[in-house]
This record gives sequence, C-alpha cells and structure tokens, in this order.
Amino acid sequence: MVTRLRRLESLLGGRLDGIDYSSIAELVGNAEAAESEDLDYKRAHYSADDKGREELAKDVAAFANHTGGLLVLGMAEDKGVPSKVFDVDLDDRHLRHIRQVVANNTAPPVPYEAIAVPNPDAPGTGFLLLAVPRSPSGPHAVTAPPTKPSRDALRHPRRGSSNRGAVAVWAREAGLT
Repeated sequence: MVTRLRRLESLLGGRLDGIDYSSIAELVGNAEAAESEDLDYKRAHYSADDKGREELAKDVAAFANHTGGLLVLGMAEDKGVPSKVFDVDLDDRHLRHIRQVVANNTAPPVPYEAIAVPNPDAPGTGFLLLAVPRSPSGPHAVTAPPTKPSRDALRHPRRGSSNRGAVAVWAREAGLT
C-alpha cells in the first residue's frame, strides 16, 4: 500500500510511488519545498554507527507520532530549502540496514515505505524516499541507546518547529497527540 501524503503529492506533482527523478531534483532552490513538519532532507544515508541508528529511528518515529511525513535521502538543504542533489546508493544493503534499524530501534516498530527514485543517468543511484504515515499504533518510542545522556529508556520523538525550521524533538509520552 502506498503512503498518501497529500500536501507533498501536490508539491511533487503526483503520488509518491509515481514520482520521477527530475520532479525531486527540480525542488532545488524552491522555498515552497523547505523542510517542514512533514518533510525532511538528508544529504546521505544515515551512518551505521550508534548516532546514525538513533537519528534514523528518531526521524521515522517523529513523523509517525505526528502527521506523517517524507524523508528524502540524497538532497542537501540550506536553512531548510533544498540546495543540491547528492545521489545516494539504492542498493539492497542500504535498504536492509534501514529496515533493520527501524525494526530493532523503535517500539512499536514504525511502519514506513521505502521508494527508490533512480537517476536515469547514473544507474544504481538516485533519491531514496522514506514515506512514513501517521501511525494509529503510536506513540512510537526510540529504543536505540541514547548518544547523549538521558534518564529515559524510551524516548518519544515528534516533529516540531524551532528557529532552525522543522525538526524532530523529544517529547514526553503524555504530550503526544
């Protein structure tokens, strides 16, 4: 089943499973495509270390605990606005890593859909979209060991706004809606 994120489908010009490479690449410099409560850009794949695992788990859980959203891997941003394309590898190794991190470091595991958008001029690379619906099974906690001191064994992230734009923030379970 394809995750439907209507605002983002309007921005991208179609359903997420039908988006082509140029539709995403053309977002560069578009202020309307700035990071928001339902959109986040990552220049590269998450690292395989503890910090990378925690960050991936936090980002997908934050979307699931809020309104849902889209992570675009392969796009750099400057002050939240997409600024440059950096194609990522679309190989099975990275997809397996993401699946394992989400399954093993979120509770309950966050549902998401990985959508590869290949670069027609560079086979095996392109954008990787992680579409995360708002979850009826939330709140979702991050169970990865914290990389910063924390008294909480389970940490519940949520998308929110800051002076840097939309970010994933830690929230108390009682404060999630």
